[in-house]
Amino acid sequence: MRDHRVAQAAPVMAKMWDNDDRLVRIFVLQYCSAVRAPETFEIAWRAYSTLPEKHELRISAVGAMAACVQKLDALAKRAIPLILEHYSQDGFDAREQFEAALCRAAGREPKARPTDEPADIAQRLEEWKAWWRKAAN
Repeated sequence: MRDHRVAQAAPVMAKMWDNDDRLVRIFVLQYCSAVRAPETFEIAWRAYSTLPEKHELRISAVGAMAACVQKLDALAKRAIPLILEHYSQDGFDAREQFEAALCRAAGREPKARPTDEPADIAQRLEEWKAWWRKAAN
């Protein structure tokens, strides 16, 4: 299924989320990251909203939402505040995915590879926050 990226499986994946099994939920979020569609965004949104605040899969849900961001549209406007909230708090892989989503939303070319230096992360986050203040209006 991952190879074929079958968007029609979204209703099944949404039901699978209710199983409350960690491995199944990881699979569902991986599916949402691979199949970039409004339906999979909604699954990831629901996942993020229903998981406890410190749950390990919340960042995966934000990553799945970020994968669905293709341009600055209503979907992106829901995801970007969460992306910015988690941008500097999470690991390099997540930040790389967040950076790519923000670049797609802004219509920019992604940086070759974001750095992991705290000062660079803070600077880049401030640049994105400034962009978002203008874009959100």
